[in-house]
Amino acid sequence: LEDIDEPITIRFYFSAKQFTAVPEFATYGKRVRDLLEEYAAASDGKVRLLVIDPEPFSEAEDQAVGFGIEPVPMNASGERGFIGLVGTNSVDDEIPIPVLSPERESALEYELTKMLYNLSNPTKRVIGLVSGLPVSSDVPDPQTGRTTRREWGVITLLREIHDIRQIDTETWKIDPDIDTLVV
Repeated sequence: LEDIDEPITIRFYFSAKQFTAVPEFATYGKRVRDLLEEYAAASDGKVRLLVIDPEPFSEAEDQAVGFGIEPVPMNASGERGFIGLVGTNSVDDEIPIPVLSPERESALEYELTKMLYNLSNPTKRVIGLVSGLPVSSDVPDPQTGRTTRREWGVITLLREIHDIRQIDTETWKIDPDIDTLVV
């Protein structure tokens, strides 16, 4: 966090007043806010946190929807609330986490850190991949959209923050724009 060069703003949309009737989301929202405050404090001012409680039919609610934050149904009568966030950087990149779900709490810190990394490093590093093993998925079938081979989990994780380029094993020259080569 202290290595972030440009400021990052996190807008946490949390319908705290509405979620008082839904204790699971109310307590989870408080835990998320606490974690976000820790990130902001550890960043030495480079991460700015805005906590927004969008009232129904308000400008804040419209703003949340505009950023891609998805409403969470609260009850059968159609009431809904928001618990999501969006991070923005100084070059107008936006990365939303549309819904923060208590079921995915174990992935929260990873998702936040990945979002901050991507916002502070807008240009992805290029990784060249040379392998005789089936580590990458096939090109999807144009008719079905399915692939015959699934990608290895490590490659999927690398794709989240890097640009992965498959390099043929018979290649004699590596493109100069490749930052790292994985063999």
